[in-house]
Amino acid sequence: MGQDDLKREVDRADPVTWAWVAEELASGVVSGLGSQIVAQIANGNTSIATLVANFVANVQTIVHHEIEEDRVRAVIASCNSLQDLMTIYVNSQDRQYILPMQIRASDIVNESASLGFPACASFAISGGVMLTLLHDVYNHQNTPGNMANIVTYARTLFQRHDDLLWSLWRFNNGRFSSCYTDIHSEFWRYTLDGEVIDTEFIWLNHGSEQQAERVRRLHRNAEYQRIEATTLVPMRDAVIQWRQIGYGS
Repeated sequence: MGQDDLKREVDRADPVTWAWVAEELASGVVSGLGSQIVAQIANGNTSIATLVANFVANVQTIVHHEIEEDRVRAVIASCNSLQDLMTIYVNSQDRQYILPMQIRASDIVNESASLGFPACASFAISGGVMLTLLHDVYNHQNTPGNMANIVTYARTLFQRHDDLLWSLWRFNNGRFSSCYTDIHSEFWRYTLDGEVIDTEFIWLNHGSEQQAERVRRLHRNAEYQRIEATTLVPMRDAVIQWRQIGYGS
């Protein structure tokens, strides 16, 4: 695929999504087109910071919780900085910008991983940029050590993806209370985000607590899947590529 073909691919991705960018960057490492994809992002109409900001706003609406605003702003600012460096590098082809871009991308990956699932977009995109930069270095310095860096970082991204999974699991579990009874209702109850939910099971009936707990668990799992569909599921294609690069399968 040439530069013009790649540009048409980018143009066809309308609207461009964060997951599409992340998957294209990861697959670009496999195909050898990663540097071209970076060039298209750097000088195109795709703003990494805007994709990340829109994702966070969407997540906040879905989960009905405030996300750590100061840390999110810092990540978004770092995404702007990374894209500025990418543009300068692509236009100048001055390789002194490789290391600053790597440092910035690595910082975004680490901060995003610590933020958890609300930072999936910045984690996946900056991780893809980092892999692409490592591959660029390998293309210029074809050494076993540079190839090992690509493999190691792909494994790191694949493993740290589990941190995002666990962060969603912990967050979602924390939204639900255990089943309980009180004087205000004859039914077993639990809360979701502080809102009381009555089950249909009367607490005096034998076995009702187990039935109520089953309903609570089903509700909890459904909420997990609802949030996962917007956050973790869209990045699966990128995760598959990371696994392929890191483990060969």
